[in-house]
Amino acid sequence: MWDIDRTVPPVGTDHSREHHMVRKTFALALVAGTLLVSACNTVSGAGKDVSSAGKAVSNTAEKSK
Repeated sequence: MWDIDRTVPPVGTDHSREHHMVRKTFALALVAGTLLVSACNTVSGAGKDVSSAGKAVSNTAEKSK
């Protein structure tokens, strides 16, 4: 009556747990990668701001000599 797919292991088997763990690991890696990329962009922007401020201070110091 019902067509049962024999390729999918039943719920509660070791295969199901392994699949769930792989999905969790992949999701965690994806989130960590996203945070890492955004953190790099933030640090890069902060570095540019500090560099710009340093140049402004240097220019002001040169002008007041």
